[in-house]
Amino acid sequence: MGFLKASERRSSGGATMKHLLIGLIVLSVFLFSGCGLLQYFTVAESVEQETVEQSVVEKLKNSNGIEVPVFRGYFLNVDYSNPELFLQCGPQTRITDEIAAIADQFNDNKDLSTIKEIYGWMMRNLRGVEGEKFGRTSHEIITSGGVTGCTDYGLAFVSLARAKGIPSVFIQTARIDWIEARKSSNSGMIVGHILVEVFIEGKWYLVDSTSGRLYLNYDRNNFSLPDGYYVFAKSIEVWDSGAKSEKENWQMMMDLFWIFDPSVYNNPGYDYIDLTTGETKSSGVFTGHSTVIGSSALIFGKRSPVELFDDRFTAHLSNKRLLDLYFADIDEVMSTQRIIVLHSLDQPATMPDYMLSIIPEFSSSETPVILNEIRDGRRIVLIMTDTTDELMKIIKELPEDFLDGPLNDENVSDVEIVKDSVLVYGMSNPVGVFEERFIKGFSRKGFLSLGNSQYERFLETELVVVLYSLDYPDKMPFYIEEYLPEFSSSELPVIVNEWREGKQIILIKTSTEAELIDLIGRLPDDFLLR
Repeated sequence: MGFLKASERRSSGGATMKHLLIGLIVLSVFLFSGCGLLQYFTVAESVEQETVEQSVVEKLKNSNGIEVPVFRGYFLNVDYSNPELFLQCGPQTRITDEIAAIADQFNDNKDLSTIKEIYGWMMRNLRGVEGEKFGRTSHEIITSGGVTGCTDYGLAFVSLARAKGIPSVFIQTARIDWIEARKSSNSGMIVGHILVEVFIEGKWYLVDSTSGRLYLNYDRNNFSLPDGYYVFAKSIEVWDSGAKSEKENWQMMMDLFWIFDPSVYNNPGYDYIDLTTGETKSSGVFTGHSTVIGSSALIFGKRSPVELFDDRFTAHLSNKRLLDLYFADIDEVMSTQRIIVLHSLDQPATMPDYMLSIIPEFSSSETPVILNEIRDGRRIVLIMTDTTDELMKIIKELPEDFLDGPLNDENVSDVEIVKDSVLVYGMSNPVGVFEERFIKGFSRKGFLSLGNSQYERFLETELVVVLYSLDYPDKMPFYIEEYLPEFSSSELPVIVNEWREGKQIILIKTSTEAELIDLIGRLPDDFLLR
């Protein structure tokens, strides 16, 4: 075969190298232009950059598929180094012409004002409906005008935000008290929530796209969120994380939280901006599932009537639970101040035996049933009809003061108010200061923590004093709340001193115990005015 001369080898080698280079160039052009890899390598080589080329942004925003995957697995955070990656829209959140036209109505500031306009449009144009909670697209949700819950609100919000050039992350969470209950049960409804992260003004913020809250001082690496929610997935859309139906989502969450340790939750307590009013408010303290503190209300029933009732009558209550009847927990029921059951016969449900002993009227064959009574110091409400439509109609037509009715406990005999009796609720230090200044001369007086519910004693007492500070949270017995609606006020301090229904009612509420003690010390000597 022989060997090539040196000059021939150099010539042949140069030609080979030349062909190799040409081949690489052709291959690169093919790959970069046809397979979406240009965006991948652009992102990979610019980890420290905050922006990418506008053409890439438009490509990501208007894609029919997720060009660069961001979902990394359950309980794993996303890579935030390139916010523009979260302008991507998968098949569930694709920006259609109709969505783009709606987004054109909002300002182009890409700041809080834009977020408020998006949320405002959703509140004006989307209404609650029954239906599949995970199987629809943003286009179907927005053009139909119907939302089945927080998942639909989240999907609609991220599509509208991305259409305005605002990077958005879709967040799935589970409620921590549900996680606690999950450890002892393999059935029942799941309890979670959908939120959204948005990148505006160079920072990531957390948005509750259902209740209209933008949280401040948000730590994107902290998976504990306000109101008892814990993050288990961050993605472009719900389909991106693996669930494409309500059944699949149920199974996924049941599997994920079988051995999860709920003690990892630590309420971050972020303040938030109300996207409707623009006010800055506190997210408050989440106490979670507790048989000591108890829930302020348990509202049982299907989603639509429960959410309507909550919106009309219990929206101001913290530490409440909205549940299906088969998820009733005996310990929680027995420690709850308000038990509300909303039921229609066209939606079969089984009442646990221990709840039938509390509300035997549930077995009635005559409808409608409207029950609102005090039994053993708790408010019991049952509204039962033949159909869901009838149930919704009755809830809509109930008077606004439906839950503020007389305290006619059928299990407590009539009592007379004892003259010059006093009952003081609160922690020992402020209670001691108040006693020293104002009630030393009372012959009959008692001192209780708010969690110590002595209903009959409350009924017979002439002077009721509530001394409360936010740094020592305790539940307020519902019957005192009904005398003192001011207790729910977020503006502090609160001072109430009035005669109501034959009682003198006093409420002093502050942020801290030190402020409470100081305020009691500065009250005028004739504060009681008896």
